[in-house]
This record gives sequence, structure tokens and C-alpha cells, in this order.
Amino acid sequence: MFSFNEIAEMLKSDIKDPAEYVQYAAEVLEQEICGLNAKFRPDTHGGNMPSAGNHIISAGEAGRIHISYFPEMAESLIPFFRIIELETEVRLANSRLRRLEMSLADTDTETLEKLRVTQAALIRQEKLASLGQLSSGVAHELNNPLGFISGNFDVLKNYRNLFLAFLMQAKGLIPADRLPEYEELKHLHRVDYLLQDTEDIFKESSDGFRRISHIVEGLLAFARNDTGRMEPASLNDSIESTVDICRSQFRFVAKVTKELEDIPDFEFCSGEINQVLLNLILNSVQAIKAQERDDYGTIAIRSFKFGNMACCSVTDDGGGISEEDLDRIFSAFYTTKPENSGTGLGLSTSYEIIVNRHKGTIDAESSDGKTTFTFRIPMRTGGR
Repeated sequence: MFSFNEIAEMLKSDIKDPAEYVQYAAEVLEQEICGLNAKFRPDTHGGNMPSAGNHIISAGEAGRIHISYFPEMAESLIPFFRIIELETEVRLANSRLRRLEMSLADTDTETLEKLRVTQAALIRQEKLASLGQLSSGVAHELNNPLGFISGNFDVLKNYRNLFLAFLMQAKGLIPADRLPEYEELKHLHRVDYLLQDTEDIFKESSDGFRRISHIVEGLLAFARNDTGRMEPASLNDSIESTVDICRSQFRFVAKVTKELEDIPDFEFCSGEINQVLLNLILNSVQAIKAQERDDYGTIAIRSFKFGNMACCSVTDDGGGISEEDLDRIFSAFYTTKPENSGTGLGLSTSYEIIVNRHKGTIDAESSDGKTTFTFRIPMRTGGR
């Protein structure tokens, strides 16, 4: 038979689980309590003891101890109950602490991953910003040699025309009996072919110069618009310059069509809208690329007015987006692209620009393998 103090020490077990501890405490009390006080010994109650298989004291739910027989013993057990109560609270507190530590560990892991992705995105954005500045500088540098090359080319075309005029006039000075000899020399040196071919070369080269000039202007416009200020600008110009910027990305992937309604200039941040357009077009290109198809995909860009809203939609046939993904498509860090192919910030950034910065709307819909992103921004003028 154990003393009161000994039973109290036995109740201070090192069992960590609260439920297991309460069960243990109930067993200790049932085994030792009858010997602690003669009042509760079996021989003092005759036939009132519980039958085999039943318990005087047992563990209940939520850390409670039940006395099934002899309720009069409860008062004598109050000190033991207090010990059990305190010990159980300690175990419950420790259990909650362990769960909190595990949760914090999971949260820390998730937070660190988000920080890693954010850091990678910021590094990428910094690179893009540096690339934008570099592109602007390169465009300015290209403009100078392009200017004098184009000017010299025009002079060269004029020289060719003067030479052609000279040949025509010189032919008239040749005596009739020498004309067969003249024509034979022309044929021998393929003069007619050279004159026609140089005309084609000049035409193709002129088209090339115009194209280079257009690309340079696009780079300058794209960089120049990135001021962060709301200023009068053309949405269609933003579309045109952005398409020019990412032409190299879709050249061998998709055919891009533009259907641009006449929209008057209004106040918006051109640089930010260019970023939204760039995100949407590149997303379409990547979706089409992911199909690994043999034919070209299609990207259709529309601008239109709806009431006092200027709208733009970008539609691609890149396979579509599931309903589950559509529900989360504008959430930060959410991406359906393969690992290391995207940060999940492009569309969330676009949402921030359209909804919070320009007080507009942006949404996505997908069906039959096609996806359409549409944004709408108010056409404010004069600071309204």
C-alpha cells in the first residue's frame, strides 16, 4: 500500500499524450486508492463492490476521471484530481505547443519558398528593367547609323537612276550600224538583268530599312512610356508597340491578328498597360508552344469601346485553361507553367495594374481549347 505522497508522485508521470496520461492516472487511483483508506476497502462494503470487468475509477472524455461506485470517496480524492487536472493541462499545453511548432515549421517552409520565388521574380524584373534601359540606349545608338545608312541608300538609288538615264541617252548617240554591236555588249554583260535586279534589291532593302526603323521606334516608345504617370496616350499605339517588341517570340509559333477600333486618346499609364499586354501575349505564346504542334497557333488581339471603357482582348488557341485554374489564375505565385518557367506573378501584377491602379476590370474565360483575357479601363480625360 502506497502513501498519499507516493501516489501523488506516481500521478506525475512522464507520459506526454494527454489521453494516455488520464487513462494511466485512472488506473493508478483504482489500483491504490482502496488500500490508501480503510473506508474504501472491499471488506467494508460487503457485496457493494463492482463485479469483475467493471472499474471503480475510469478515464472519460476531455481528460475527466469518472467514479462509477462509492461517490463518497470523491471528497477524499480531490487532491488527486487536482494533480491529475494540472498534469493533464500541462500535457494539453505541450501538445498544442508541438502542433504550433509543426505548423510554424510548415509555414516557415512555405514562407521561405514564397520569398525565394519573390526574390527570383524581383531579380528577373530588375534584369528586365535593366534590359529596358539597355534597349532604349541601343535604340538611340542604332538610330544614328541607321539615319546615315538610309540617307546614303537614297543617294545610291538616285545614282542608279542617273546612270539609267545616261544609258538611255547614250544609246541615241550610237550610229545605227553600231547598234547591233551595242546590244550584243549589253547582253554579254547582262545589263538589262542588272538594272532590273538592282531595282528589286533597292525595293527589298527599303522595306528592310523601314522595318528596322519601325522596330527601333517600338523600342523607344516602349521605354519612353514607362514613366509611371497617367498621361494622355493611345491604347492602340501601346498594342502596336508591344506586338512589335515580342514579334521575335511569336514569329515561328503563332500568327497574330489585330482588330483595332478607333479609340480616342485618354489618360492612362502607357508603360504599365504595355506590361499587361506583354504578359498576356507572352502567356499566349507559351501556351501554344506547350502544345508542341506542327502548325501555327493563332493570337487575336482586339481593341474596342464599351460605354466609357476602353477594352482590349487577347485570344489564343493554346489548349484552354481548366475551371479550377481559372478560379486562381490571378492569384500571386499561382502558375500552371512547368517549374522554373514562370513565377506566377505576371497575371497577378496585371490584375494589380488594371484593377487597383487604373480602376478597371480584367477577367479570363476559356472554352473549346481557346482562352480570352479581356481588360477594361475607364477613358479619363482632363484629370477626371
